[in-house]
Amino acid sequence: MPSPDVASIVLPLLHGALDNQIIEHLITKFPGAEIKLKKLEDVDREKYEKLQSLVGTEIREDFGSGIYTVQYDDIMFRRLNR
Repeated sequence: MPSPDVASIVLPLLHGALDNQIIEHLITKFPGAEIKLKKLEDVDREKYEKLQSLVGTEIREDFGSGIYTVQYDDIMFRRLNR
């Protein structure tokens, strides 16, 4: 485990995990983003960066910037699998 000091530096740099459910959620939530995907395997670098940007947008809008991107997928997994 990293020390708290190291963790505070590294955590903001990490990306959130994406799965098919999270991708579908982001596409539905942000239709203006015009991301056309059917499954995770269709994600290229450009779409990946756009999806990560949408994750950041949702974190700012729905979580008040109170979580890191690496925490987003844990929260969304629970929400989407209820």
